[in-house]
Amino acid sequence: MEDLLQQIVRDSQNAKLSNLRKSAQDAYDFMEKQQGLLRDPPHELRSKCLHAIQLALETKRSKFVSYGISGLHKILRDDRFQSPYEPEDDSLWLPAQMLHAMGSILSQSDDTQTDMLKVLLQVACSAYWTMNGRLIIAILTTCCEAFENGNQAVRTAAQAATSQTLRSFCLFLDEECQEMDEYAKRNKNLRERGVSCFNEALPILQYICSRLDEAQRRRCSTGKNGNTIVFLLECLHTLISSLPQKIHTNAHFTTFLWQKFCPALIAFLGTPRVDKTFTSREGKDTEVGRGSGYTTSAL
Repeated sequence: MEDLLQQIVRDSQNAKLSNLRKSAQDAYDFMEKQQGLLRDPPHELRSKCLHAIQLALETKRSKFVSYGISGLHKILRDDRFQSPYEPEDDSLWLPAQMLHAMGSILSQSDDTQTDMLKVLLQVACSAYWTMNGRLIIAILTTCCEAFENGNQAVRTAAQAATSQTLRSFCLFLDEECQEMDEYAKRNKNLRERGVSCFNEALPILQYICSRLDEAQRRRCSTGKNGNTIVFLLECLHTLISSLPQKIHTNAHFTTFLWQKFCPALIAFLGTPRVDKTFTSREGKDTEVGRGSGYTTSAL
């Protein structure tokens, strides 16, 4: 990371890039101070370096954008930026900081958007992954907007990033659920049930359903947003299929399923068209009963 920061400093001597140069220099100096046991927490290291990376991406200049993408990957590979323990403030968690640094994604070229979405995919696959429902929704929002406006490569990357994010989050909740069950079993606490962890997935489901309804309304009025609907349906499918079977014991989830989720899907399907060409067979010689009709189109 230090080499990359020095490279940014050397290449940003232009007066218009003074903020970038200063940020990269500050980040480099901060990294150089990390010696022995006297180290700042990973979230502070990430904050310093990601600010310089963010400014590099925002220049929209190919050289600095390339530096920015490289820096994002280095954050994920360097153990100094990783920690199994994160502060209470979720804005300081690795996924939130990475997402903030990539705030310019929608104004970047399609190739750059694809590269940045691949970074989000790697975030979901990282060993130290602390996440909550709010951050999942933020990632889904970014990926959905990129999907709506990008080319096929962007759409593929956006779908892959969201699918892996949702799978990883469900796995994270399942592991948390097992830990709670084991703890309750050791302490003979029958009231504590790990399955309650999956309540965290409900706001995500609600968000996807609301976005799906919004996209459907826009499609009815403008004839567009068909691709967005496919994206959101895939998100729903991935999330539902990634949840464990035991989630049916979560009363909050089953209530949401029947009162919100299923009605939303049924409403999305719309009202079936009534076939008014159905007639009954009539004859002078025979009496016919129910079910003996035919459609006029069959004649």
